[in-house]
Amino acid sequence: MKKELESRFKDLWTRLEAKGDYLPVFNRFVVSYSEPHRYYHGLKHLEHCLVEFDEVRHLYANPEAIEFAFWGHNLVHDTHRQDNEEISALDAVQILQKYRVSRVIQKDVWRLILITAHNVLPQQADEKVVVDIDLSIFGQPAEEFNRYERQIRKEYSHISEVVFRRERANILQKFLSRRENLFSTKEFREKYGEQALVNLQRTITLLDLSAKFNF
Repeated sequence: MKKELESRFKDLWTRLEAKGDYLPVFNRFVVSYSEPHRYYHGLKHLEHCLVEFDEVRHLYANPEAIEFAFWGHNLVHDTHRQDNEEISALDAVQILQKYRVSRVIQKDVWRLILITAHNVLPQQADEKVVVDIDLSIFGQPAEEFNRYERQIRKEYSHISEVVFRRERANILQKFLSRRENLFSTKEFREKYGEQALVNLQRTITLLDLSAKFNF
């Protein structure tokens, strides 16, 4: 995986017209995404986002900014914090500034990383595809989605079972309440929309039942 990711990042670095060696930046991303507490938000998640984007990149005018935003969106992932997206966006933009990438791309990357906090609905086309790809795990087959839920639980192992069940159910319910707007783009609604609603409803029901009966 690392060799393929490095080749891909090197190519992106060239298209960004960055002034300097790509390798120290790539290595920093790899170290961050390889942290031992990242059971889900690691290199496999990053790779999944990039593969999903490959299928639709031709539809967007700023593919380099979108792709770099995926590299940066989980640059910081500390489950004890509430501002991971803000810190990740700041770190990503500082990298772009250091290597003199255009301010237009810097602004786009800042905006696109912040939208992955999922506290507001995306408005612009590039925001919509970034959010849809970040949430595409919701629409995976049940076995894969269940594995994702177990990985999230491990990332929040410092939280008690009772509190985690309640908070996780609340988070998933917010996404479920969007229903037909869960995915903002036609491509991802058609690809993942139906399965996502099934996965979310089933998991919320199980979380509510386990909390009620203290399973």
